[in-house]
Amino acid sequence: VDEYYKTLSEAPSKFVREVAEFSINTGNILLALNGRKHALPYEDELIGDNVVSNAIRKNKNRDFGLAVDHPEIESIIQLYETDDILEREFKLDHRKWNFLDDITVFNYFSIEKVLVFVLKVFMAERWFHLDYEKGQVMFNQLLKEIESSFEFSEEFSYTYGKKR
Repeated sequence: VDEYYKTLSEAPSKFVREVAEFSINTGNILLALNGRKHALPYEDELIGDNVVSNAIRKNKNRDFGLAVDHPEIESIIQLYETDDILEREFKLDHRKWNFLDDITVFNYFSIEKVLVFVLKVFMAERWFHLDYEKGQVMFNQLLKEIESSFEFSEEFSYTYGKKR
């Protein structure tokens, strides 16, 4: 696993590096919170050697001393404190969904937008298996995003196979 993320972290694509860093940091924070909650050693299980993983290894504060440089830590801690595991997972995926939107906000039609679409489809498909209604909500949101992001000129409009 460590080599996988190391390879992603060194990828030429900024998008791939950002998504990998997001996944590593979120996973490491959740691992540490679980380790603390259940009094299990977690320091040797952390992935990578970055600011977040080093802070988690060294700092025993509630926020691992990351609140100033990484304000998203507080939202992860609050999500972790959600008792309903399915609800927690849904909120974590929603957080990832928003992150993907944020890092591609100025990419209009690019490979990054296509990759975000694929990642969101995977999330929605996963939720169809976990909770069908939430999966349907995610899929409908994805369809609305697609509908609102593309606008074709009138010359390409067809109604029932006939040009308007």
